[in-house]
Amino acid sequence: MERASKGIVVDASVAAKWFMPEEDSDKASKILREYADGRIEIPFADLLIYEVANVMRCRPDINGEALAGNTENLLSFSSL
Repeated sequence: MERASKGIVVDASVAAKWFMPEEDSDKASKILREYADGRIEIPFADLLIYEVANVMRCRPDINGEALAGNTENLLSFSSL
């Protein structure tokens, strides 16, 4: 599928909201859906995965299994 030319830059605070319910998680989820549907492009920064994993690692409500699964999901998003 060819992606649209419209693009945005996503930082770790937005990407973390894809996995953790926080204020504005609904807006972050909308961005992810638009990316998955090919309506926007997201250039994933090299360090984004590490930054998001670190945010999740510091959260007491996210265990190691959830951290691993969420990190795998983020890796798959960046390869779409």
